[in-house]
Amino acid sequence: FLKKCPHLDKDQLIQIGKEVGLNPKKIKTWIYNNKTTTKKSDNKTFWTENERFRCENIAMKEAMKKIICPQCDSERASNLENLKEQNQRLTD
Repeated sequence: FLKKCPHLDKDQLIQIGKEVGLNPKKIKTWIYNNKTTTKKSDNKTFWTENERFRCENIAMKEAMKKIICPQCDSERASNLENLKEQNQRLTD
């Protein structure tokens, strides 16, 4: 019910209170606490996911440095030099 109608008016609080046997103030407090707990849980989930993405991003950046920078990856640099030499021989 709260997902369909997250902001209850006074009449709705009274109606729910009658159905569950609590006064509207207790219903309102329960709803507030429930929303707060849900937000905290969601925030923790988002924070954890964000941290995972941040670490993944750092790892990808490091991998890109090795691919792009021949000085950082000597094997790639030697392959590039071999290709340049081979290309030069083919064009001569």
